[in-house]
Amino acid sequence: MDILVLTGYDDNMQELGDICLPSKRAYAERHGYDFECVREYPKDVHPSWHKLQLLKERISMYEAILWLDADTIVTNKKKFFTDDGDGCILTASADWCSDTDGPDEMPSMGNFFLDNAPETHRWLDMAMAQTRFRNRPMWEQDAVQSCMREDEWFRSMVSVRPRRMLNSVHPTCRPHGKDPGAPWQPGDFLIHLTGVENRIELAKEFAALAGC
Repeated sequence: MDILVLTGYDDNMQELGDICLPSKRAYAERHGYDFECVREYPKDVHPSWHKLQLLKERISMYEAILWLDADTIVTNKKKFFTDDGDGCILTASADWCSDTDGPDEMPSMGNFFLDNAPETHRWLDMAMAQTRFRNRPMWEQDAVQSCMREDEWFRSMVSVRPRRMLNSVHPTCRPHGKDPGAPWQPGDFLIHLTGVENRIELAKEFAALAGC
């Protein structure tokens, strides 16, 4: 498959992003995927919101885009994904604080696959139309989840997978006082260092584990 591994971060995330970056590049190189790290962002919107625009500008050139957030480290470069033919546009894991790994949960927009399907631009446009989230946490994730609640077709284009597929988090991830239901384990594809203290130290630890 012609896939782009895409990531990015602004200067506010540079220290963490630079530590996490090599594992993503190494994963793309191992599987023969294109790789891009975006470092220039508009000043009037949050980088997470701008993610939707980056996807829209690039998806026509690829069969799929694998987006990996700046605070994500690939911990299993052998992991290989194939199109399962489910017809969905977005494949993402359930949010880390979800009650279950079930398909009815809301997705995390930290790490995901976006397929180049006939209706992908329509799907992205619907999310981007939720402009009230441009500078309000959780930015693009809230926009996507809002569309899923409001539009049956939009939701039908989202495949929500178990948390450890694309959103394994550290066992100490509990910004809301809630333990993660499916924390990272050896062999998982990635670790998403969201909602933790000492992210720099943890990033160095997991980057070393990943051989980067």
